[in-house]
Amino acid sequence: MKFTKCIVLSVIAGAIAPIVLAPASAADPTSHLKSEIDAARSESGCQALQLDPVLTNVAQRVAREMNDYVSYNSRGLPITNEADLLPTGSGGVLRAMREAGYNTSKAKLLVGYGDHRTGGAGDNEAKAIKGAVLEGRGFEALPDCTYTKYGLSALNDDAKGQGWPSTAPRTYAVASVLLAGA
Repeated sequence: MKFTKCIVLSVIAGAIAPIVLAPASAADPTSHLKSEIDAARSESGCQALQLDPVLTNVAQRVAREMNDYVSYNSRGLPITNEADLLPTGSGGVLRAMREAGYNTSKAKLLVGYGDHRTGGAGDNEAKAIKGAVLEGRGFEALPDCTYTKYGLSALNDDAKGQGWPSTAPRTYAVASVLLAGA
């Protein structure tokens, strides 16, 4: 009887262990990005950033466009009339923010990218997120208490058949964080 219980418990433990012990990258990459940005912000002594759905929507559009660019699903980054990092299908990040009612005089877009060629420890997702966090620290945006809201997005690409004709398909991750202040 005891032997049967041990077998049953072993089978249950074997079924649950992969779920409980799954690596952080198996979780939602945007949740991982949020926790890392929140942790970096908390080091500054500033109030926590408020997650904003409008800024998140713009950050998601930016991440999708970065993904399309890296995976060769776009012709390139279209040029806009603004000094803007990425277009978001509506003329740029700043324009999309203004259309949503944001004052763009206090805005910063942080981006990250990670693949097997990107240096540092961790998987692609960790590298992309670290890139965005380091950019936020480098531009002194995360410790700037006048930024009060943010939106974010992160994507992992498993490279199913993607890659330029002269390169093998590769996996990568992208991250985007959009900060706004009053």
